[in-house]
Amino acid sequence: MPSVTVVLPVFNRVQVVARAVDSVLEQTFEDFELIVVDDGSSDGTPDLVAGFLDPRIRLISLPRNRGACAARNRGIEAANGDVVCLLDSDDVYRPDKLAVVAELFAERPELDLLVDSFVCHKAVAPKSRTKVKQNPPELTGAAFRAALFERRIAKATTALSVRRRALLDVGLFDEKLRRRQDLDLVLRLARKHVCLSTDRVLWEKHESADAISRDHRLFLQASIDICERHPDYLRHHAPVLYRDLRSHFAWLAKHGHWTSFGRDALRYARFAPFRHSLARLLL
Repeated sequence: MPSVTVVLPVFNRVQVVARAVDSVLEQTFEDFELIVVDDGSSDGTPDLVAGFLDPRIRLISLPRNRGACAARNRGIEAANGDVVCLLDSDDVYRPDKLAVVAELFAERPELDLLVDSFVCHKAVAPKSRTKVKQNPPELTGAAFRAALFERRIAKATTALSVRRRALLDVGLFDEKLRRRQDLDLVLRLARKHVCLSTDRVLWEKHESADAISRDHRLFLQASIDICERHPDYLRHHAPVLYRDLRSHFAWLAKHGHWTSFGRDALRYARFAPFRHSLARLLL
């Protein structure tokens, strides 16, 4: 049985899936399986994956598109490895990613979640740039959870390596959430499982213009969903939350998205737990 399972959900991204798969096959650590979950692709993605002859690769095909979280959950359920490493199709592992993860989990039997660091390539004109997202080293316990709310930990999905039993214990990804699913999962894990951040840079993120994290239409509702699921966000970290919400409304106004601004203003006003009125928030 492999000690590590990599779960890669794919959907109509044939042009980048090969790059992601190659980055796994080029790992210096070889005791892994790669589960590619095709989320109902209508292009040549399934055929591309089937063309890889490495016996460590398994393809699971879903009959219809259900979203990345459902695809990840299906891969986690099918995993044989003790540790599950996540990978999005836009991203690539550096060659030592799995070796470092396997070593850290072997050295720390109590560890359930590792959040590593990465290089982010933003190919969005006119601000195309590369930036290192380096997390605090050795952050754990209450300090780890606080850092999540305060955005001091970059917890992109590909940064997460988790013991499979811990994932099953907390209920996997919430398939109802359309954005910030990774934050919700990590917060649930941090309630009762041992979590750790590391400043080791182990992978590279390629952020495109159509990335879900850039869809501002989903941000406010996702923030409300996190507040409902994790009340300590508002209770103990409200300044950070309100700062993010202020930036959200400012971005919508700056770019003239007045329909989205009005819709989100109504959503904001209707969410009773918010302690600031919209006028106070914006002023």
